Amino acid sequence: MPRPPVIGIGLPEPKARKHITPELTRAAQKAGIELVILDTQLESYQESHPGVQIFDPPRRVCTLSNRRATLERLGDIHWAIQTPEGVVTCTVPRYTVLEEGASFEEALRRIGASGLDLPVLVKPVWADGRAGSHALAVVTAESGLRHLSERGSQLGLALPAVAQQYVPHGGCLFKVYVLGRHVRMVTRPSLDLEAERTARQGAREPLQRTTSNPCPGLRMASRVSAYPSSVPWGEADLAPKGHGVTPPPDQVWEEMARRISERLKLHLFNYDVIIPAADPTQLHLIDINYFPGYEKLAGYEDLMVDFFQDIVGDFVAE
Repeated sequence: MPRPPVIGIGLPEPKARKHITPELTRAAQKAGIELVILDTQLESYQESHPGVQIFDPPRRVCTLSNRRATLERLGDIHWAIQTPEGVVTCTVPRYTVLEEGASFEEALRRIGASGLDLPVLVKPVWADGRAGSHALAVVTAESGLRHLSERGSQLGLALPAVAQQYVPHGGCLFKVYVLGRHVRMVTRPSLDLEAERTARQGAREPLQRTTSNPCPGLRMASRVSAYPSSVPWGEADLAPKGHGVTPPPDQVWEEMARRISERLKLHLFNYDVIIPAADPTQLHLIDINYFPGYEKLAGYEDLMVDFFQDIVGDFVAE
């Protein structure tokens, strides 16, 4: 009796523990697929076993561990996607890189030369899971940029960093999970500076209006779109009610997934999109992550097994 197809998965131990669950292993076995955990010698193993096919090899995944490298691959996109309702356009908001050791004057000059206006969002260049790689700073005034350039390491976000234009979007983030040809979109809450400003202006309590900020013009955050621990995992819509942002048809998410996959030559990732409430035909791609938290999705085991079956089918077809 022939051995069933074997799919090896190479993940950091914490991710492997979350994703390669007994439930997933059983679901794969039921589909006639054996799962194994791979060690760190993946590419050398392939060299000695030329019949082994690697999907998403480490050298390609490394692109997404560096936001500068990711933007160099995708920062120039201007995709027009046809839908039954008309054409939607996808771009990346303007950005620049604030180099390590940059002074306040250099950072301010770089932001101005790149056509950015405050507020801007600042993220570390490194997105590889190291301490601080999920940090986020909102710079609303030049004083905030000074704090960041002079005290970034103390505040948890040291340069080098990517500064990107903030785009008003109703506080709604569209997070799209991709597993090959399988695409799942969920909504999550995001920064809504306009709503916060309105709330402050309408606050009646003097304390709310005068709360001190140790770093005026700068606010530190961490993983704004992270999955809230107070709700059941798997919820598809967690965006704030009444955000007023109209999502495009599903075919847009699928087409974007296909184009991103073609550019990066990757199959397992998610991407984040914001849409201005005033112009639902304009999509802004703001982040991409490799092998995101699929375990947060309802029925993720079935999604993974469907992807595994696609891999096996493609391999057999070759």
